[in-house]
Amino acid sequence: MVGNISVVGGQVPVILGIALDDASRRRLTTELDDVGVLMFTPDVATAHAVLCRSTESEHEADDGPQGEPVVRLGELAIDRARCRVEWRGDPLALTNRERDMLAALAAEPSRVWTYQHLHAAAWDGGYLDPGPVHAAVKRLRRKLQDAGVPVRIDAVRGIGYQLIRSDERP
Repeated sequence: MVGNISVVGGQVPVILGIALDDASRRRLTTELDDVGVLMFTPDVATAHAVLCRSTESEHEADDGPQGEPVVRLGELAIDRARCRVEWRGDPLALTNRERDMLAALAAEPSRVWTYQHLHAAAWDGGYLDPGPVHAAVKRLRRKLQDAGVPVRIDAVRGIGYQLIRSDERP
């Protein structure tokens, strides 16, 4: 994945490499010497987190991570690679956590997602309690309702949440 950063006198490419071992990192460092700034992550999920949480990645849409499909549920499209959610072609103003939770829920809408799994999908740290998940789901529900998206996020008591299309029965 390649992007650019502005520096005095122009722009320098930033290359985000995914390398699991030291040998791969050394090889890529040698091959890409003097090309630009080189960053390594251990996996695609970490690369995604780095790109989607940086302001550079949001306007460098063509340089987003490859291999992550757009999750579609009717006219709702969640593009995690480009950090974008659209309803009927119009962008929805969601936070990174709301977007990541919605992508997880919409990828398998019939699945009941535990608090732990939703937390892992949207937060970097370890799971402590369901409080942050409850708060994020509350905000996400309101934003989806305000936009007229015909889905609801149903609570499954003591377990987690499930995404239901409004035209379906639980």
